[in-house]
Amino acid sequence: MTGPVTRYASSPFAERAFCATCGSHLWMRNLNEQDQDYDLMPGLFDEARGWPLRSEIYTDCAMASIALKGDHDRATAAAYEAKKAHTKADQ
Repeated sequence: MTGPVTRYASSPFAERAFCATCGSHLWMRNLNEQDQDYDLMPGLFDEARGWPLRSEIYTDCAMASIALKGDHDRATAAAYEAKKAHTKADQ
């Protein structure tokens, strides 16, 4: 990574990073997981345009006007949080 990056503790368990110049979202990182993988934003990569959507979370909280079409896995807030106990700390 080059250039100015601003990190923000968006919850008790996660960090998000943004370009300090333009504000583009760069990554989200779970600080409670052992490996602390980075979730990179697909919009950063031109090649990602053709990648299929594999999953969607918090589907019951999404605005109806931006419903995502397709045959991919979907999880409600309750279903996702049941698998990721640390997310409840953010409420």
